[in-house]
Amino acid sequence: MATGAVDGIWYWKSNANPFSSTEPAEWSRFSDIENEIIEDAFQHNKKEVLLDNHSIDFKLELQINKSDKTRQRPVLRKSDDCNQQFAPRETRFNIVDMPVKTFTEAGGFSKLQHSSVPSLFRNWVQKINTKELRSFILL
Repeated sequence: MATGAVDGIWYWKSNANPFSSTEPAEWSRFSDIENEIIEDAFQHNKKEVLLDNHSIDFKLELQINKSDKTRQRPVLRKSDDCNQQFAPRETRFNIVDMPVKTFTEAGGFSKLQHSSVPSLFRNWVQKINTKELRSFILL
């Protein structure tokens, strides 16, 4: 699959007991990169594909833990359709809190102690406000 196009979407059964017949099935989607690796192997008629912590056996339709072969879960492939092709990934847009005020309304750089501003950004701004870093950036 050299083009990066995805023909199938792969899922693993995420129930606490994946082989239970009494509880409703819960399916979780593999990450984008894992899905591409799995689908590529599937398209090339491989018997299995190796991922970081587990392998996928296509004939048995199972995800098998590499360190404990008894830990297994069913996998499921759904054909991609044009609606899924353009759907955003679930994990791509995780918005925890929406800002109440714009950056300027909140006081700009002077009010960066607000808890909703990531500490990495606050630390970066504090470093920029030092003379040493300012002179380095202006060079």
